[in-house]
Amino acid sequence: MSCLPLHDRDAIRSQFQTEGVVCIRDAFAGHRDMAKEAQHTRVFDDVRVPSRKSQCLPEHHAIAQGVYADPAVNAVFEDLHGYPLQRSPHFPVEYRTYPAQSAGMQRHSDLPMFDPPQTELVYTVRNDDAQTRFRWWDASGKRHEVSPRPNDLVMVRASGPLHDVTPLGDGTRSIVKFVAHAPDAAPRTGVLETQRKHCPASE
Repeated sequence: MSCLPLHDRDAIRSQFQTEGVVCIRDAFAGHRDMAKEAQHTRVFDDVRVPSRKSQCLPEHHAIAQGVYADPAVNAVFEDLHGYPLQRSPHFPVEYRTYPAQSAGMQRHSDLPMFDPPQTELVYTVRNDDAQTRFRWWDASGKRHEVSPRPNDLVMVRASGPLHDVTPLGDGTRSIVKFVAHAPDAAPRTGVLETQRKHCPASE
């Protein structure tokens, strides 16, 4: 697997429709500003994954607004889904940091929090670790992997492909995770409440 350029709509569409996952390189025009904002964003212990720190960002936070505001990313998302990329009123944007030697994330398929299932998006803000990889398994069981670069954007369909993140070496990594769903999607209240309850917030 390799990350695809933002302008290659045909390849992005083919990858996502076939496998339910795609990595887009150099996604956000505002990456530099969001990365600068991330340097001043506090993170807290996260009981869901003790080896990382996180913050569920308030709606007015520059990153929480910025990830939904990029016209080119929005156009690609709408091309894939048939509806616009809009902030979910049910689930916040998360900023997560992974220190050196942190455990990464075990292999899993994202839990559906909505009917129909949401798409989960992971934007790499910083990654100076040479060891960590994002990996996923296609329908035939073949494993693919990519070393995330700053400003990569991965989209994964919930209830879709198995994927994981390998442990870090001596470097660090930070990401923004956010979700998008159809305008008429029905929230799965129990799953949403559990996720929101344990997501650290500054307010």
